[in-house]
Amino acid sequence: MLFNTYVIAAASGGPGPKRVEGDNQVPEGVYHVAAFNPQSQFLLSLGLNYPNTSDRHRSDPKNPGGQIYIHGNRLSIGRMAMTDEKIEEIYLLALGGKKNGVPVYVFPARMLSREYRDLKVAHPKFASFWEELEPIDAAIENLHRPAIVSVGPRGQYRVVLKRSR
Repeated sequence: MLFNTYVIAAASGGPGPKRVEGDNQVPEGVYHVAAFNPQSQFLLSLGLNYPNTSDRHRSDPKNPGGQIYIHGNRLSIGRMAMTDEKIEEIYLLALGGKKNGVPVYVFPARMLSREYRDLKVAHPKFASFWEELEPIDAAIENLHRPAIVSVGPRGQYRVVLKRSR
């Protein structure tokens, strides 16, 4: 079940996926919570499974980066700051879903928004990657639950579970 969507309060880097250690980018794509840190210096934090299978195909093979967290506060360097109030809610929801796994979808913007259309025009080198994310977002919006996603042989995202008829 989809509980909520959140806008990141602060993130470093610019539009586009993370591809190498030290680029200060926030990953974009499909992840899951891999670590819970109740003692974070940013109140609470959730570690993501970056680099995932897609990232390993597309990123620097020797140095893709790592240790990507969702956390409290409004300060970020290669991580996703959500504010203290939001991370408390997100952390509790994630704890509740821990047994079954907690998917995390990171998109450059709301996929049907004008902001997203403007990003595609301003950053055409990422357009084909972002277009892989569009059906994932559409499936989530249509199903109101997590989308089932696979990764193709070159790291491309594919939606496995689509809207039921």
